[in-house]
Amino acid sequence: MDTLGELVSRLRRIAGGHRAWLSIRRGDQRDTWSGTDLIDDVHALALALDEAGLVKGDRLALFASHRPEWLIADLACQVLGLVTVPLNPDLGTAEAARILRNSHSKWVVVDGVERRARLTEIAPTLAHSPTVLALDAADAVAGDRVLTELLGWGAGRRATIPLERFRDRAALDDLASMHYARADDEPAGREVSHREAIEWIMWLARQLNLSGDDRLLMAPSLAEPIHSMLALACLAHGSALRFVAEDGDVASDLTRETATILAGSTSFYVRLRNALHDHLRDRETPFRGLKRRALESAVRHRERRRTGRLAVVHGRWVRWVLDPLVLRSVRSTVFGGAVRLLVCTGGAMNPAAENLFAALRLPILDLPELGTSTPVVDVG
Repeated sequence: MDTLGELVSRLRRIAGGHRAWLSIRRGDQRDTWSGTDLIDDVHALALALDEAGLVKGDRLALFASHRPEWLIADLACQVLGLVTVPLNPDLGTAEAARILRNSHSKWVVVDGVERRARLTEIAPTLAHSPTVLALDAADAVAGDRVLTELLGWGAGRRATIPLERFRDRAALDDLASMHYARADDEPAGREVSHREAIEWIMWLARQLNLSGDDRLLMAPSLAEPIHSMLALACLAHGSALRFVAEDGDVASDLTRETATILAGSTSFYVRLRNALHDHLRDRETPFRGLKRRALESAVRHRERRRTGRLAVVHGRWVRWVLDPLVLRSVRSTVFGGAVRLLVCTGGAMNPAAENLFAALRLPILDLPELGTSTPVVDVG
């Protein structure tokens, strides 16, 4: 397997047709995609983008929250040999304009009224105004293309135009899969090749020890190359993906989705740490005083990094007494009881948050920013 397009063509066989492979809760509604649904949507969108005139090597920017439709657009680009330009959805107007200008993106995928308004401000500063693809019809303005319309157009042509038609588009000739621009000292951005992306996907799959029983819950505002590769690593191993809507409740989704892996940014885990402290101060929390003192004791043990006999005694106290009697209850309340790994993207986790979650006996995997040709990870 040399390209991400080849990986996409294999996903239908890996996933099967009935299991809810992707899902996202929007209010009281839960939208799901089976493996067949996902590949059909990717196929339909690829056909529509091809018909719109996009050719191998063209750039398509993703200025949207990380959601199933974001992933579908990304995979459709990989099938066609296009280069995706993922933008952090929280970027301000000036920074987003810089990246769009330097990447020469022909299309921009967007969601949210505020982000669409930022694009309207940016458009006059660009040499060529890009075509805007709105993920939600409610966010579109005059002249925009809408995802549901493109999917409907492509769905009628899937039977006569197979995905294999585009195989030569993604042939390896130093083809880039993504254009990544973030640091101010790299104004032109950098290219991520298909080979490099697949290398990352393989590393991630090994580090996460993925299986078909895993369910990865992705926090909102995860929309950078490493997050796309994290999603692909899960899909390639038959693991289910659960997305949290931008205005969704992570704590609620954690308990309802019984996630086994949680992925979020450093700032996300800081907010989760603060939410946990608020929970332990809530008058309605049963035995809140006992739980708070037990967790503080476990955190102090980790912060002091005791050595010698005292460390052994205190470690046994945490493992054999505090964990089964108190800490397990806290984990179950906050994380749903099934989480086995926390993945922190974009650098090391905040030390205070790391100490808290490590005290809860939750393994932490820190993933750096995508900045080298070889994946480097650090397991806390």
